[in-house]
Amino acid sequence: SRAWDQLTDFAKDVTTYINQQRVTADIANAAVTSDKLASVPFLSLYRSAAISVPNGGAASVVPMTIQERSSGQDSPAFDATNGRAIVRRDGLYRVSVLVHCTPTAAAAGSVIAVAANVDGAEAFIGSVSAVLNAGVTVYAEKTIRLLKSQAVGLRCYQNTGPAQALTVTPTDRVPRLQIEYVGGL
Repeated sequence: SRAWDQLTDFAKDVTTYINQQRVTADIANAAVTSDKLASVPFLSLYRSAAISVPNGGAASVVPMTIQERSSGQDSPAFDATNGRAIVRRDGLYRVSVLVHCTPTAAAAGSVIAVAANVDGAEAFIGSVSAVLNAGVTVYAEKTIRLLKSQAVGLRCYQNTGPAQALTVTPTDRVPRLQIEYVGGL
């Protein structure tokens, strides 16, 4: 019985290896190419125009611009007026948000925070301690369940004292919202 189980396991391993070799050969022979693979629905937005976040309050980062997006009917739509991604397919999405600033004041205990909002309510938040005259990047990412027609936006909060300007250059530090479909419910 044990020998039979070992033989069965070996046969499964051989079958798996052969199938992997077939897939590798198909790719090598150009039978599988990127244009034949289904596109993963995603949308990446950024803001390059100056924006200031008031002390003790939150600011929606709008308007935003499309940096990159997938094609196809399931690709998230872009609400240009409100700078939000609109989901076109129910499922799990990896959502990431980023802001960067250089605080001109930083009282003890003050923070810079970034949030992803879904239909106006915070879905998740990330924060860091503010440091006077030092660049502060706040990044948060989470996989969340979204339903068709839900809107995802970017908000920023700070309590350093004065209003703080978000960094809009260089491009790796601009306020950013990305949404990518990762699977079904």
